[in-house]
Amino acid sequence: MEIVETLRKIGMTEYEARIYLVLVKHGSQSAKEIATKSGVPKNRIYESVERLQREGFIEEIPGTPKRYSAVNPEGPLGERLESLEDAKKNLEALYEKSKGKTESPVRISYGRKSAIGARFFDFNLVKMSMSTIVGLKHISTPRLGMIDREAKKAGERGVKIRVLLNMNYSENKEKANFLSKYGIKYKHFPAEDFVMAVLDEKIVRIEVPDPERERINIWIENEDLAKKMQAFFDREWNNR
Repeated sequence: MEIVETLRKIGMTEYEARIYLVLVKHGSQSAKEIATKSGVPKNRIYESVERLQREGFIEEIPGTPKRYSAVNPEGPLGERLESLEDAKKNLEALYEKSKGKTESPVRISYGRKSAIGARFFDFNLVKMSMSTIVGLKHISTPRLGMIDREAKKAGERGVKIRVLLNMNYSENKEKANFLSKYGIKYKHFPAEDFVMAVLDEKIVRIEVPDPERERINIWIENEDLAKKMQAFFDREWNNR
């Protein structure tokens, strides 16, 4: 359940999240009623309830049997969201200060989730131009919304983006509509399982499949390599 997963992201265990959700939805409940409605084992109810009480999410109602009710989510959740927002701002400030301090011209990330993160990184990093080839059914349609904001920001900064997209995949036609939404130019390119990007003619990102980690993304900051890859892209673009 989506709400349970969200609550887990702010520190609850799955059992705690399920218990809290039951109390929010159904009002005050006894431990027996909580176990029935949440599916949490009876021998795990009390330890979960005690922690939720300590964290300020629920309160105990005296009586026989004891009952428990949820505290208005605005209180405990609001405090945590404010803390997370403060932490986010502090981390972003530290990240900005650290930019350019790394000596390595190569960055590597692994896994399918990192492939989505690579799109965010590209859109945030690029300043003037991005030329990219996507030779597979690469970004699932729901995840297009995740990079929607970053694509829009890049367009507002005046970044010129061109995409060579394998239109043999029917899914990519919807991706093409997404690209057009922000004035991103695209052409058909029948590459198979090949992904690359050239950012500002200075940085090259290459994405390759990996049997164990699904995808590997490699960023190489080298102007000579970037110019050669840009020339390759321009040649293919002009031939379409």
